[in-house]
Amino acid sequence: MRPPEERFDENTLAAWRSIGGTYVAGLNDARTGSPEIFETAAGRIVLLPRIIKDDYNVLVQESAFGSRRLREAYLEGVRKVRGLGGLAFVSTHSQVAGTAGRVPVLGEVMDSVLAQGEDWWIATGRAVASWWLARREATTELSRGPASGLEVAVRASDAAGLENAWLRLVSPDDAGLLMPWIDGEPVAFVRDDWGVSVPVGTIAAGRTRRIILLPEGAGEDHTAVAAREVASGAEPKPGGERSREGED
Repeated sequence: MRPPEERFDENTLAAWRSIGGTYVAGLNDARTGSPEIFETAAGRIVLLPRIIKDDYNVLVQESAFGSRRLREAYLEGVRKVRGLGGLAFVSTHSQVAGTAGRVPVLGEVMDSVLAQGEDWWIATGRAVASWWLARREATTELSRGPASGLEVAVRASDAAGLENAWLRLVSPDDAGLLMPWIDGEPVAFVRDDWGVSVPVGTIAAGRTRRIILLPEGAGEDHTAVAAREVASGAEPKPGGERSREGED
């Protein structure tokens, strides 16, 4: 739902959630480029923020003329959101941009997004809200792993699985040199000045995925340890050791 003028208060959220609504689309005063979750008496509800100028901002408030400026504003906003890694909520009004010369602008913006490949997830508001709630309800647990490394256990909630998730590990000093392994195999990841981002993939409801992070260049022995421990699924002991009770 998009409330009038994209404005709302706690009563709006509570009323919409009480009749089954899972999200509202509106303004958040540019607090963040990502969805936000609010608690109501009826349960959680997701705000899908619009931080991109829409047709009303461009054609009415800025008195721009023609579809060219509208196209530029949409594409500029999409580029900004892509840089932030946020949600690109493109909004339009039929009474403002619903003319033969302006309607094609939305298709041109979509073509631009599609040309960028897997950088974007094109989804409905309900799908985004469901994913964001599942992310909120998932848990992570950090412990000491093998070979002076780390282990992160990511668990999906019992109510909903987690699809195409990423683990963001912000780490000081040389901890950013850790290499991620999942299910005994190294995985492609993204490294920057703050740490690493690791694709976790899809986790079924109530299940756990363990990510082992080993020091860069740890060697084959440490690789074998990581693979064996991930495959065994044994509970870790202090210091990164695992119990072998009951194993052959």
